[in-house]
This record gives sequence, structure tokens and C-alpha cells, in this order.
Amino acid sequence: MSNKASSIGEQPLWLQGFGVGYGDRVVLAEVDLELSGAGLHALMGPTGVGKSTLLRAICGIAQQSGSFKTWGEMRYLGLIAGQAGWPSLVAQDARLFVSTVRENLLHGLNERHQLDRRQQTRQVLDLLAQMDCEWLESFLNTPVLELELYAQRVVAILRQVLGEPVLLCVDEPTVGLDEDGSTLVMDLLKRWSTTHCVLLASHHQAQIRRHADWVGMLVSGRIVEWESSERFFDGPASEAGREFVDRGTCNSPRPDAAAEELDESCPPLPPLPEPARKAMSAWAGPNGFAWLDKGRLAGTPRPGVVNDLEDDLDALQRVGVTRLLTLLEEPLDFDEALAERGIQARHVPIDDMTAPTNLQAIGFCQQIDQWLNEQEVVAVHCHAGHGRTGTALAAWRIWRGDSAAEAIDGVRKIERRWIQSLEQVQFLERFEEFLQERRNG
Repeated sequence: MSNKASSIGEQPLWLQGFGVGYGDRVVLAEVDLELSGAGLHALMGPTGVGKSTLLRAICGIAQQSGSFKTWGEMRYLGLIAGQAGWPSLVAQDARLFVSTVRENLLHGLNERHQLDRRQQTRQVLDLLAQMDCEWLESFLNTPVLELELYAQRVVAILRQVLGEPVLLCVDEPTVGLDEDGSTLVMDLLKRWSTTHCVLLASHHQAQIRRHADWVGMLVSGRIVEWESSERFFDGPASEAGREFVDRGTCNSPRPDAAAEELDESCPPLPPLPEPARKAMSAWAGPNGFAWLDKGRLAGTPRPGVVNDLEDDLDALQRVGVTRLLTLLEEPLDFDEALAERGIQARHVPIDDMTAPTNLQAIGFCQQIDQWLNEQEVVAVHCHAGHGRTGTALAAWRIWRGDSAAEAIDGVRKIERRWIQSLEQVQFLERFEEFLQERRNG
């Protein structure tokens, strides 16, 4: 086992010189990593070093950001990223559906629509038995948000496990849990990792020492060592690893930090690789901009909220946006500035933290379809680009045939803050029912 890849083959994951930046900020400089089989592989490092970013990039989610930039090589099952699908991710704050435990778990099944209800339930019960989670059987009809936090985390993991991912990525699964809840969650991941590959980001040394097979240390955008768990905790090979094991954190300046910004005690950073410098010079979209359908449909904050209005409008133009769907209480007041950049806006008034009506949703879904058919590039926005924006994008996915559960899960994988209120979630579930009744009758 080595963080330096020697051959690609069909192992779950292979990274060579892999890097990530957002806008003008480098997060990961050049990551080399090879995961070649089953086991619990832990990624450790100080807060803010890029562990979550690495997992989101590995799983094809970070790429939806309009300011995302990448370089280097990544292979999943021996193929270029995306050609063999993507690994599964259980996010740090995995957002579950409002519906029952049963519906949350059924959503994770492969080829669910080819199974009748009895077959679906049987597969769920078989997995619960296999993973020593039979205690969840008595909660199958319970709304998942009524469960204790540790049980919600278990459901979030099992929902991904039901899809039989070759690589399961898990981001800080025990944050906020007490010792008993943390042990239950980590035991579940360890059980799954005996036959599958798991990559886990965590800061909790005691849990990782107890459960992990391998440990990697991520510092300043690079993995500086990758060792067996026992060897890492007994005697880290790197200075950063020794400091981390001793203090629980370590010095980790940004990989693109200038020499004059570094503390005197910090050794000089390696120069950024040439592919990183080239990638970082490329143009980017506005802060908070994310693609739902890359190059065609996106969500974004209101221009001028995060940055200067002119800068945001220029960034929208750079990523090709030609149409804005505005979900604010009042229409935009800079039509001339939009027109100068070839952008037109349509206004649909929706109050903050609320949901559209069914007729409003049908209207803007039809408008989005028309724009896309005309080869326009569409961005949906409210104020911050979160609640109303995510609700509208999820409604469009339901309009195009997704279930409410699939739509909610799909948009939140891209941007966890899309869809903010219970009212918005409940609207999407009702909108699915409304469309089914409309089509049937």
C-alpha cells in the first residue's frame, strides 16, 4: 500500500498530481494516492486543509462549482473520472429526506424500479441483518428526522451502501455524536470495509487508531505520508504527522501561500506544479455558482450579493449564461447591464424561505425547457442562491421525471444548501404527487 501509484489497473482509486482550486485559491496542490482494495482508509489533517474538498472531487461533486479548477490525473476503476461512474459520498452533514427510514433506504437500492415493493423491502432487511443493524427494523416507518442523530448517520451510510459502491467516501461521520453513537457508526463502516473500499476523512485520532487500516496525512495540499494505522500512530514518518499526533493539529499553510506570508518556523513550501499554475489562470464563474447540468443549467446567488455587481455579471458572461430565472420578491433593476452582456432575465416572485405554487413551478419549468431547447444557458437565482434556487432546480428535475426523493438528493449532492426549509421540501413532495395526478388524469 502506497500513496505513490505504480500501476493503474482497475483499483478503486488512483490519483497522480491531482489538484483542485476555486477561483484564485489553490486547495489541493498535487495529491498522489492509490487505493487498491478493501479496507478502511483514513484521511487526516488539520481543519480546513481540504479533506472534504478531496472527497467531493473524487465523487464528481466539487466539479459542479463554476469556480472549480483541476489538474493532474484521476482514475476510478481504471478509467478516467466519470467514465465508470463515480464513488459514493456520505457528506459530513448528509441531508436525509423528510420521509420514513424505509423510503430513505429504498432510495439507495440499485435498479429499484425493477423490483416490486416486497423485493425492495427484502433487500433492505437482508442488508440490515448483514450489517448488524436489525435494531433499525422497528423504525422503518418512522420519519427519519425523528431519529436520534447517530441513527440518522447510520441511515445515511446504509442508503449509500445499498447501492453497492466500489468506493465509499465518508466525511467526518461522527461529528456531534457521543462516544456510544460514534462507536456504532465506526463499527458499521469497519464492517462494510472488510469487503469494500472505504475512504474516510476524520480528525478523531482515537477512533481512527481503533478502526482504520491505513492512514494518510494531508498537509498544505499534499499527502505527506501514507502508512498502516499502527505505524502512523506509533511513529509518524513526517514532521507534520508527528506534530499532528502529538497536538491534534499541525502547521498547514495554503499550498499557494507566498514565502513572505509563512511563519518563521514553517519550512518553505514546494512550488506549485506547472499544471496548477496554468489551471489557476483560467477564468471562473461567480462565487456560489454551481452547475446542475454542466454548461446548460445552474444555480447562483443574486449578482452583486457576494461580489461587485459588474464582476458577477462579467463572471456569468464568462461561463456562458444567457438567461436568468429570478426568484426574488422584486425583479432585478439592472436590465441594461444584463443586456450589454447578452443576458435576459425573467422574474417569478417567491418570498424568502418559501416555495412556489404548483402553477408557478409548472410555468418556470416550461420556461427552462424552452430556453434549453433554444440552446440558451440558464442560471436560476434567489438572494443567496440556496433555498428558492435549489427548490426550483429540484422542481425542474421532478418535472423531467425524477421522484421528489431523487431530485432533492441530486441537487443537495451538488450544493448542500440548496433547499433550505421544511416548507420547500414538503412542496417538492406535493409537486411530484400533483404532476402524477395531472399526467394520469
